[in-house]
Amino acid sequence: MVTSWSEIAKLGQLFPNVENLLLVNNPLSGLTEDIGGHFACLKQLSTLDTKLSSWEDIDNFNHFPKLTELQLRGIPLLKKLKEKESRQLVVARLPHVTKLNNSPISEPEREDAERAFIRKFMDSTEKPKRYEELSSVHKNVHRLAQVDMTVVTSATITIKYKEKTDTMTISTEQTCKQLKKTLASHFGVRRSNIRLLYWSAKGDSEIDVLDPRTTSLKWYNIRDGDEITLEESEPQEVTRAMNANPKTPSFTTFAEAFIAKYLTEGEMASVASYTSILFIPSSSEGKARGEEKDRKSHYDMKQIILSHKYLIAAGDCQEIADKLQVVTELDVSHNALCCWTGVEEIIKFMPNLVHLNLTSTNLSVVYADEEAAQRKQQFKSIKTAILSDTLLKWPYLLSALSGLPCLEELHFGTNNLASIPTPIDETCFTSVRKFYLNRNLLSKWSEIATLGKLFPSIESLHLEKNPLSGLTEDIGRHFACLRQLDITDINLLTWEELDNLNHFPNLEDVKLRGIPLLEEFDEKESRELLIARLPKIRKLNNSSIFELERDCAERAFIEKYADIPEKPTRYDELLAIHHVEAN
Repeated sequence: MVTSWSEIAKLGQLFPNVENLLLVNNPLSGLTEDIGGHFACLKQLSTLDTKLSSWEDIDNFNHFPKLTELQLRGIPLLKKLKEKESRQLVVARLPHVTKLNNSPISEPEREDAERAFIRKFMDSTEKPKRYEELSSVHKNVHRLAQVDMTVVTSATITIKYKEKTDTMTISTEQTCKQLKKTLASHFGVRRSNIRLLYWSAKGDSEIDVLDPRTTSLKWYNIRDGDEITLEESEPQEVTRAMNANPKTPSFTTFAEAFIAKYLTEGEMASVASYTSILFIPSSSEGKARGEEKDRKSHYDMKQIILSHKYLIAAGDCQEIADKLQVVTELDVSHNALCCWTGVEEIIKFMPNLVHLNLTSTNLSVVYADEEAAQRKQQFKSIKTAILSDTLLKWPYLLSALSGLPCLEELHFGTNNLASIPTPIDETCFTSVRKFYLNRNLLSKWSEIATLGKLFPSIESLHLEKNPLSGLTEDIGRHFACLRQLDITDINLLTWEELDNLNHFPNLEDVKLRGIPLLEEFDEKESRELLIARLPKIRKLNNSSIFELERDCAERAFIEKYADIPEKPTRYDELLAIHHVEAN
């Protein structure tokens, strides 16, 4: 039981070539800056469950000249902090450490941690030394604005028509066309002879004309207390008003947006005559920038980003078809394409497309009509599809997936999905390996079992922020290939539910933060309990589990339940493994 770091300094003098040093469960405190000078070769250091209790102790790790990996769990200094905050503070203070608590520190994580560190001490009178260093590195850090991130799906607004005034609650997920039809019926007027004028309660001086071509009212950010007025007008006057209003979105087609963003005037002229054009080089060809290898050839435009462009249709893609042949990544997120048919009309010109992003594009239906469904196409090159926040209904999703036979990664988060109906036929999609269902409304694990039947080859499943509870032991058998599972922020309430994760035959990587079951435990104890109960898990909350950590966790588990009458099943198993006699 070593208590003094001066004793550890003697160790460094005796063993000057030590690269890996484990000081676990020693009551060490008061690390001074001179200790590091005795460990010129030390790269890995574990101070788990020591008595480090001040930030000066942490800062003095910077005086170990080659230290890059550090384990710091279970120290008094960090016990009162949440896991994220404690990690950020340590990362910000130790610029040379590249791996903390067995988890690598990426550059984006380090930058986020350092900026959070600056904000934390921005208004403090006594600032740590590291603050000035980081302020010189990150010169434009400001206080975070308080932003309302509430997802609004309805609003109670005032509706006016001539002398009549009504208060009405409307869905902001419907289209302007649907709202116009509802209001015309409510006031008994012809839909073709009115336009809708929108005023914001925030006091904006300008008026929005609600464009019936808009896919969703979400474009206008309508909130409680806003006002819509029905005004009679001839149809041509409505069109003229929309075109004249500077706040009304300027809708366009994919082809028009592509030409406007990626082609110069001379290149647009060449499109008309179907001749070769010169594209901006992609990143993979950056070394060739400025080199004219072949005057008749053009650089590959492999990645196209046309998000937030108010796209409503494909347009005439035929005229740019030869320029789309090499595209491998397409981002048309946050647009007004209203059905999968419109998407097909774009991607059918991209035979090499691998990655498709349609986030926040309201795909209310898959096919515009039955005829479109009959001519459904197959897109075998697409490996990743991001369909989050598209409001696509589950049956329509399955219909769309039938046209993506080689899809490997599917994102379907934030789609208000509350159930997963079993198809009438025995449909299944064997190509999908990764499935993201974050931030939906799934509450029953029986729905997840249906998912396993539909997608039997899933290896990575992300269910973060779904209100799931009641995990039973039979669920795991539907996921024979599953290796990675993210159930962060679900309603996992009992140890029995947790133990049932052992019935997933190949599960080895789990994310389990934010569950009610663990709220009463600190980070160290909750991790130990999880490790002890889940013997097959090799990675927990992005951090690898090594043999020493597992051994300590299992022994702590035995000690915890030794004097408790009702012992979990795992207790007897661990007694046998560690050859410990029961009390």
